[in-house]
Amino acid sequence: MEQWRKNLYTMVTTQICCMIGFGLVSPFIAFYFQEMGMEMGHTLDLAVSLANTFPAVGMAIASPIWGMLSDRYGRKSMLVRASTFAGILMILMGLVDSVLPFLALRLLQGFFTGTVTASMAFVSANTPEEHMSSSLGLLSASNFVGFSIGPVVGGLLAEWIGYTNCFYVSSALMFFATLVVITVTVEDPSTYGKELVEKSRARKLEEKKRRAGSAASGLRAVSPVIISLFAVLLIQRTARMAFTPFLALYVEDVRGTMEWASGITGAINGSVCIATAISSVTLVRLADKYDKISLMLLYAVLTFPVSLLLIPDISLIFFAVSYAMYYFIYGAIEPIITSALSEKTPPESRGMLFGWIGTFQNLAGIFGPLLGTAISAAFSGYQSILAAISVMVAVVICCIAFVKKRVAQ
Repeated sequence: MEQWRKNLYTMVTTQICCMIGFGLVSPFIAFYFQEMGMEMGHTLDLAVSLANTFPAVGMAIASPIWGMLSDRYGRKSMLVRASTFAGILMILMGLVDSVLPFLALRLLQGFFTGTVTASMAFVSANTPEEHMSSSLGLLSASNFVGFSIGPVVGGLLAEWIGYTNCFYVSSALMFFATLVVITVTVEDPSTYGKELVEKSRARKLEEKKRRAGSAASGLRAVSPVIISLFAVLLIQRTARMAFTPFLALYVEDVRGTMEWASGITGAINGSVCIATAISSVTLVRLADKYDKISLMLLYAVLTFPVSLLLIPDISLIFFAVSYAMYYFIYGAIEPIITSALSEKTPPESRGMLFGWIGTFQNLAGIFGPLLGTAISAAFSGYQSILAAISVMVAVVICCIAFVKKRVAQ
């Protein structure tokens, strides 16, 4: 088997493990806080929002730093760092008995982990260009597969062994991923190193000088496209993150009881992640054959009417099906954006690229939950967050249409 394929399948395996680990604890954080003594209300909403925001804050700060370091010292070392610290922090989260230390650990989790960004940088730097979109799509699918299994298993485990022990199970999965990365992956040394980074910088500086005199208009034409792609990345991820932290509380509110709410939340999260995983290996794969911008626009337009189905409070089953449909279509956009940006970046600079992609993703992880909290408090209900998602999808459509127009020019 070719080494790049072996690396890819190893990344897929380890990311499934890591995402199961992260997903194990996601369904019950709100209930974990309630077990610590918090009661339903805006204070709990804020605490849950911060628990989801703080990892994104840490990652937004750290991602460019880890990205630059990976270009110099290799992506494999960044993967080992990310999964090792994740394992340590999961143990500590299981040991705390109050909300504030837990939130502090979530902030540290964001700063020192980031397995998704590290794995994507590794794959993009060690994969042939002609297989880039399909490889990143498969890796993206593995993340969603792991995160589809994790919440389901975590919701059930929480009912059987308690919240604390779930953190220890998560930690074991992280350490297993670390061991696999160390023993199996082989990184191409020609894709990183201080000398390579310096050469890349010199080449970019020379190219910038060359363009300055003769192609300034070209730069002006390209820059809005890149900026718009990052804007699409930010807005579509914000739309996804605005409601995610409140799913467990939404389920509890609809059912009127906390009993088995962890299991039901995990099942909904699982179905959503399965839908996104299927999307990553079907809808995303089309980006290797057809125009990426046109596909993104098509998927965004198809997402809008589905997002409207989330708003009416008909039944939990209807919501779950609509939610999965929404993620199936909408989930294809982000991997295509990532692939489009990666194609425009040389391999020796992709660590930095994915660092910045991670920063924008995590900015959305900050804005989304806080926006959801503000909307819920202002309009008294989780349905208002779902209505705001439709508005953000409409904005994404406009941004992609702008990109398509500029590319055509």
